[in-house]
Amino acid sequence: MLLKAHPVAALAVLVMARIIHGIGESFLVTGALTWGISLAGASSSGKVMT
Repeated sequence: MLLKAHPVAALAVLVMARIIHGIGESFLVTGALTWGISLAGASSSGKVMT
């Protein structure tokens, strides 16, 4: 492995990847919920979120 000899760099890459993944997942979930609420209506927003 490229970062096997540098554990601090490997940890930094891992942390950055987790942050990027978390941001991407947040955008995905927010978009999906917004789309679902717009299709079902505000009165059914609880059903969309579950």
